[in-house]
Formats: sequence, C-alpha cells, structure tokens
Amino acid sequence: MCDQITVLARLDHRRWIVCCEHETTHLNWDNVSVRVPLARLQAMGKALGECAQVARRFRIAGTDDVCVIFDQYDLYQVWLGGVGLCLSPNEFQLFCQFIDAACDHPMTRASDQTSTIPLAESPIRTTYHLFSAN
Repeated sequence: MCDQITVLARLDHRRWIVCCEHETTHLNWDNVSVRVPLARLQAMGKALGECAQVARRFRIAGTDDVCVIFDQYDLYQVWLGGVGLCLSPNEFQLFCQFIDAACDHPMTRASDQTSTIPLAESPIRTTYHLFSAN
C-alpha cells in the first residue's frame, strides 16, 4: 500500500500522475491506470514524443515499450507496455503535454536514469489492421 504520494502532474480529478514511496509512478487517464517505475518515466516521455512525430507521417511508430499508431479513423492509439489508450488528436496532444509535465517535475529529473529496468515483454496489441496481408 502506498502512503506517501507526490503529485507529478494533474489535469483534473480523473487524469493525474503521482509517485509513491516505492518510486513507482501511477498514471491515471480516465478509467485506465498504469504503473511505471519512476526511473523509466523520462525514457517513456522521450519515446512518446519521438513516436508522436513519426506516427503523424508514417501512421505507426514504436520504441522500447511505447508505440503510437495513427489509425484509419484518425485516432491515436498509445500503447505503454501492454496497455493501450485510444485518443482523439486533441486528447493525444493533451496526453503528450501531460507526460511532459510529469517528466519536468524535479522528482522525476532527480530519479536514477542509469538504473537498468527491463523493458516490457508483452507484445503491442492492436485491434486495427493498418497493413494488408500481402
């Protein structure tokens, strides 16, 4: 159980990122909650920004345990490990700013960036087919 909570970023009562005494970030977006080690948050934020740039042009981009897909319905699928969010372009922009704000928090910047935390081993799952079977 987490007793000491530090708010890293907050949009409203349903969208926030906090860090507990276990150096785990708890990212909540509407009804989805994802836990990420604090030392991985900076890397995930950077990967999300890079994937966002590539996905706008090539429709799909992935690195480490982050994948961004701009699907045929002009919605963004954001995959963090094995958990996915489906966001409108405006929500996606807000989500990227939200993650950037958490990465800019002094506690996140002070976290040990050199620690080796294994990447997610779950495959990226998507319900949309972006490419033909050929």
